[in-house]
Amino acid sequence: MILNPYVFSGGGTPPAPGDPFILSFTPNSLRSNFTGCVGFKFTAPGSSPPTAIALGRYKISGNSQTHTVYLLDASGSVLASVSLDMSGTAEADGFIYGVISFALTASQDYFVLSSEVSGGDEWMNQVTVDSNSGVVIFDNSAYQDGCAGLPTSTAAGTCYVPVNVKF
Repeated sequence: MILNPYVFSGGGTPPAPGDPFILSFTPNSLRSNFTGCVGFKFTAPGSSPPTAIALGRYKISGNSQTHTVYLLDASGSVLASVSLDMSGTAEADGFIYGVISFALTASQDYFVLSSEVSGGDEWMNQVTVDSNSGVVIFDNSAYQDGCAGLPTSTAAGTCYVPVNVKF
């Protein structure tokens, strides 16, 4: 299991603000055989939904490409996105983040997905995650063929890549 120490001891670039939703995960098999968007689905709580302030992608050793990470609504419409250079330095939790600001709507479903290209950077297949369940409700892994259309939900309690969101 990879834990999220989220400690910044000075020097270099300070971490993106906020608390990460995915706190730890169990690594799984690597793959790079899909062109589209992969990540996870979550649901905002019915009361006091948070504001998403950063999106991230886990940096796997050898990753060097740029990936767009999206925050989508339940219909697959883009609400926010960041372009992340995987050749950069990851934060203490292993993720590279980009800052956004999007106030979630109560009881709505959302997706956090990373753009991937077959033969490109490797990513993990459906990792089991430990999430900060007091913030939003983690649902399941999800993907979008060609990064278009309605995302397809898959295995409960898992996430592709992994990707992350901070609140």
